[in-house]
Amino acid sequence: MKIVTLCENRLEPCFQLKASHGLSLFIETDDYKILYDVGQDNVFYENAKALGIDIEGADAVVVSHGHLDHAGGLRYLKDLKNVIISADSFREKVRVHNNEKMDIGISKKLSEFRCLGKDISNSFQIHKGVWCIANVNLSSPYQCMEKGLCEKQSDGVITDDSFSDELNLAIETPDGLYVISGCAHKGVINILKEAQKITGINKIHTFIGGMHLNFADETQIHDVLLELKKFNISRYVVGHCTGFDAIYMMKTMMGSETEIVNNYVGYSFT
Repeated sequence: MKIVTLCENRLEPCFQLKASHGLSLFIETDDYKILYDVGQDNVFYENAKALGIDIEGADAVVVSHGHLDHAGGLRYLKDLKNVIISADSFREKVRVHNNEKMDIGISKKLSEFRCLGKDISNSFQIHKGVWCIANVNLSSPYQCMEKGLCEKQSDGVITDDSFSDELNLAIETPDGLYVISGCAHKGVINILKEAQKITGINKIHTFIGGMHLNFADETQIHDVLLELKKFNISRYVVGHCTGFDAIYMMKTMMGSETEIVNNYVGYSFT
């Protein structure tokens, strides 16, 4: 299996590639290719061309949730024959801060793609050994660390976002599961437990994506990392909404036997 980062907030010194606030990963197993998230603009597409990756050849496009920085790039794809996105992603999503409201969703900006939305209430296999993890059970208190992420209901009432649209991946490998999340709004601990439950595999080798700890305080981060240590995960490839403080604390708390990568555009591993 090979995974390449096509969009991330951060860029290492390089030629041709660009960074953009968002996430996009190209995942290639022996017989299946997945484009997971597409960033907010065309950066993922241009980076793919620069890296010689044919993203139009992906067997499936999976969108983790309905925030613009993960789904906005849909408008740049030519072939949308197999897009996996929850219908709930097209609910009106707003960030509320100091009584100011900001539209951070795709319900208006990408309304023409609403027909792609699927009713997804349970986890399922996209391909043999490749699981889409949906409807994560909230069994721990470590979720929704950023306050003010909301949904605007049809009657105009604004409520906390339940992130019923959030889709994660769990890929079976001989070394254990590779668990992939766009933002882990439902909590990385909950997502890992759900992946174990759905696949029946307890060993998690690698976690990739965002943990949404950039708005958590030091105590919250510490508590999450203590729980994470119990999974004995060998490698973390984290960035986007994880936050530099959390990544630094991971490197100090996890120990030298755990590989921790601060993800960046163009990073790949096999």
